[in-house]
Amino acid sequence: MKIKARKRSELVALARTELSKLAKSRGGGDGTVTASLRTGKPFHEITKAVREVATDFIVIATHGHPGVERILLGNTGERVVRHAPCPVLVVRELAHRRVPSKLHDEN
Repeated sequence: MKIKARKRSELVALARTELSKLAKSRGGGDGTVTASLRTGKPFHEITKAVREVATDFIVIATHGHPGVERILLGNTGERVVRHAPCPVLVVRELAHRRVPSKLHDEN
């Protein structure tokens, strides 16, 4: 099965459309959801965007890579915390959350 390669401009347009749909579906309540698509180093683009729109705080998920993996792969959440001009709440991705077993609960 051959997959058609898309031009970068088509991918960007598709990403903007999907991001806009997501922002609209998550909007409402007391907060404001703003969609922005950027390319570059994630931590740099996030902190740059935060400065441009005077954001009150950032909520960012992390994969929670331990030790050597974190050093080799980098950690966007950690870099955002160090460079952000506002408070940052870092939450662990649900798939990596440790679930205690009954064996550990008994100790």
